[in-house]
Amino acid sequence: MNSKNNIRNSCDTGETPPRRSFLKTIAMGATLAGAMLMGAGQVQAATTWKIQSTWDAGTVGYTLFEEWCKSIEAKSGGELKFQCFPAKAVAADNNALFDAVRNGVLQGMNPFTLYWAGKIPA
Repeated sequence: MNSKNNIRNSCDTGETPPRRSFLKTIAMGATLAGAMLMGAGQVQAATTWKIQSTWDAGTVGYTLFEEWCKSIEAKSGGELKFQCFPAKAVAADNNALFDAVRNGVLQGMNPFTLYWAGKIPA
């Protein structure tokens, strides 16, 4: 009997009964969870980075570089792809690689540190 009186009294005073309040909270939570899941299900296009190596095409170093580039796509779940280029394919020489990355022509480089004596101070 007391619970019926409490519900009637809360309705008379304009308060939300506990059960109704609970159901509203559950409905709101389910709506928000659904909205978040819908956003998570959208597939975003992969980001592709152009990266040039200092190794010439056909060399062992370049073959390993190509394999490494392919592994990035697998490790990132397809979100990031590396498009690899051999030496002099985009930037004309090894010193031009820095400028190509700085200017956004390439997003990265696979250098051989011996070449940078004049570019990177000791």
